[in-house]
Amino acid sequence: MKRKKFLWMSATFVAGSLAGIFLMGLFSFTSPSNPPNPSPAVNTITVPQAISYFKNALRVATPCSGVINGVTLDKNDLTAMSSLLTTFPNLAGFRVYNGIDDSGAKIAIIVAIDNNGANGTDLTTTIYSATSTRMGLCPPICDQSSPITH
Repeated sequence: MKRKKFLWMSATFVAGSLAGIFLMGLFSFTSPSNPPNPSPAVNTITVPQAISYFKNALRVATPCSGVINGVTLDKNDLTAMSSLLTTFPNLAGFRVYNGIDDSGAKIAIIVAIDNNGANGTDLTTTIYSATSTRMGLCPPICDQSSPITH
């Protein structure tokens, strides 16, 4: 009787272990093909959309003729960057382009960049647009009382 109980417990342990190993292996090698949108203010866009939004921004852009002290990024830009880092774990960095969407809103066009060449190459298989109310160059989007710039 004890022998049957021992065999039953051993068989249950082995079957459970094999099922656990199988499930761990299954989840280790599967990933979602499209990561979920990281925020309602961050959307995946296509290359043609990115080109259109970039050209919209160029039409109203004013030339910069002074020293650039820095760049201000919106929280939504960082959310998109975090999502790109998940999609491209070996990326070298990010590139943020100015854009204006079809409704006239200022957006950031955010792409990952790789290590190709001195400046890297845009990885355009996944492009995000992010609603960016605070994105821009400093000046004019600066903290005028910052101890860093004084």
